[in-house]
Amino acid sequence: MGRILAIAIILAALLVAYNIFFKGGHEEAADVTKEVVSANLNVGEELSGVMRGVKESLSGITDVESAKAALPQLDESTTKLGSLAGMLDKLPESAREPVMKIVSEGIPQIQSLIDKISAIPGVGPILKPVADGLLEKLALFQ
Repeated sequence: MGRILAIAIILAALLVAYNIFFKGGHEEAADVTKEVVSANLNVGEELSGVMRGVKESLSGITDVESAKAALPQLDESTTKLGSLAGMLDKLPESAREPVMKIVSEGIPQIQSLIDKISAIPGVGPILKPVADGLLEKLALFQ
């Protein structure tokens, strides 16, 4: 009887130790995984929104006045792109690919809009500094 009681106590202690040390580790790993997935989704969603805003701002430029009016929004988008590029480094390699794909698909469209708008008389010199900064930030994602 003494041996059975001793074995039962040892098994109970091992069970308690297992629950304390090992199961808690799995929960922490799951929490970290959720955070990484959430961060990836947030970066992707925010980046998509910024890219959409840039395209809308550029599409609205038809003359010098509309170019001047679009500059604050384009500057803000450039700043956001810089901060998102900084977050990209914190994502695991597998999570970076979908985020970088958003940019690689959007750059040709944005470049095309910039080229088209720059051909409008008087707009090119106004748009060039902001467009150069914007394209520089987008290049950080490649």
